[in-house]
Amino acid sequence: MASVLLVEDEALIQMMIADMLVELGHTVVAEASDLASALEHANNTEFDFAVLDVLLGRTSSEPVAAAIAERNIPFAFASYGADGIPDRFQDRPLLTKPFQIDQLKRCIAKLIDER
Repeated sequence: MASVLLVEDEALIQMMIADMLVELGHTVVAEASDLASALEHANNTEFDFAVLDVLLGRTSSEPVAAAIAERNIPFAFASYGADGIPDRFQDRPLLTKPFQIDQLKRCIAKLIDER
């Protein structure tokens, strides 16, 4: 269906989200768990949408979000709450961890509609 960039610093959660995306029929074309690799993928990898952890360790994923937004690619944040979402991206969808596959499916539908 769609290709996905997944940015998540917690290995088990990254695996869980990747499994859900595949179960929903999508292809995870790139995964990153740190800011440097996330930025590399955000700028150079082809994908249809992204799921971004708000914080990578103690570092905000805002530069990654900015790079993706500049490419006009839709994305959603994944976090334990709305704290830490940069002001300029408050309008982006938020998946509150832990989320279920049906919540991810609805979020993806919104993202794909944005394209």
